[in-house]
Amino acid sequence: ATILGHMQRGGSPTCKDRVYASIMGAYAVDLLLEGKTDRVVAYKNGEYVDYDTEVPDQDVELEKSQVFFEKVQIGSEYPEVTITKKPLPLPQEHSGTDYFQINYSSFNENTAQPVPAVQKPVFELHSEGSVLYGSGYPGMNVLFYLDWEYFEVTTEDTAPTAFMIVGDGWTNYLLFENTQTSSGSQNGSVWVNLVLPEGDENVGDYLTKVAIFKKDGSGNTDLNAMGEFVDFNLKIVPENDFVFCWDNYLCDAETQVCDMNYHLCVDK
Repeated sequence: ATILGHMQRGGSPTCKDRVYASIMGAYAVDLLLEGKTDRVVAYKNGEYVDYDTEVPDQDVELEKSQVFFEKVQIGSEYPEVTITKKPLPLPQEHSGTDYFQINYSSFNENTAQPVPAVQKPVFELHSEGSVLYGSGYPGMNVLFYLDWEYFEVTTEDTAPTAFMIVGDGWTNYLLFENTQTSSGSQNGSVWVNLVLPEGDENVGDYLTKVAIFKKDGSGNTDLNAMGEFVDFNLKIVPENDFVFCWDNYLCDAETQVCDMNYHLCVDK
């Protein structure tokens, strides 16, 4: 008599099997430390690789904006942030003042000078047609801020640390958790350090929407307590064409003007 185990699969693991298993286990831990989840580790063509476990229907072509944002990586400045693919349907949005409502965003290169406060466009809460904008280039290291308003002064326990992003036609949404946050006021921000995907195929315009979540009584993200969606439009241009601006004088006076929505020098 014997107990079926490795015998059933061809015998005890060899030294090579054990080495593979150890390396793949370490690879998986590194993925988690990078904030990557829903991945499977494999050995292919002499190297260790990882794949998305959520394989879409082969007949479904993902929206370009979804493909782009699913390739976004967490930057090294705040590595504790995680990105998780969450299945549809979307959480219910709430417009009340007892939910965190987004009223401004900034999407800047990590080394860029901040936009002067007096120059910042103001997006009035719940004003019809308000849109948030951002611009960048493939491979850019970004600090992405979402400013919020709340009905009472927040504490470290109640300030939000999660937001989501989604676009029309997406097959899931992306949940960002363990973000940086500010507390002690009725106004604050959540922010993350992101690295945009490289390659000219990522140049284009991406129309999405974002929203911020409250915490539950245990300090975890409450998916039933999401604020109102706000449109977020992102323009990605070739790196050589990217010139950040907050006024026309920062652009080529003869050929360019500053697009004050995207804070980007564009052709006249």
